[in-house]
Amino acid sequence: METKEWGFKEYFDFDPIDYSYIYLFFLLSHELQHAQQCDYLRLKNYQDKNCHLQYEKHNWKKYANVARNDNVLEFDAEVASIEKTIKLYESYF
Repeated sequence: METKEWGFKEYFDFDPIDYSYIYLFFLLSHELQHAQQCDYLRLKNYQDKNCHLQYEKHNWKKYANVARNDNVLEFDAEVASIEKTIKLYESYF
């Protein structure tokens, strides 16, 4: 999958040459949020209804048009990517 399909440039305005790791941190933020969703309750079996959501649609209306907003788990992970990428990047450097 190419990064241009991620919608990354809708949320960040970085030169990919100067900030090449931004893409990695965007992906890491997304996947770490998925891990937190179900690890939050220390679930042995994955069940959507028992997963913890940090970013719910009704609280984050400014991201109503985020990609895959029809799935609550994906919406949560996408908003986490948008909100946490820069923090993760800055903590690394």
